[in-house]
Amino acid sequence: MRAFVAKHDRHATRRHAASRRVDDFPSMKARRLLAILMREPLSYRVVRHTGSHRWLAASGHPSFPFAFHDRRELSPREARKVPVKAGGLAEPDARDLL
Repeated sequence: MRAFVAKHDRHATRRHAASRRVDDFPSMKARRLLAILMREPLSYRVVRHTGSHRWLAASGHPSFPFAFHDRRELSPREARKVPVKAGGLAEPDARDLL
């Protein structure tokens, strides 16, 4: 009897492509990422703060919640997700900032 072999493993290609992008981003403390977001050229500011949840807003950029404790170590995937997905930056621009 012949073993089942999938023609295409859709997860393998996605995982490999995603890992290439994420490897370019450093891991860092949440406090450091927040400081990067608050300085030029992004100039985000905290508009509301409840516990560890901070709402950030900046002119010309979308507002978003920053929900990390200051001392938490963010993975490269999380360090990429905040400026790219929530902040609306292109990956090369986000990589240059970090």
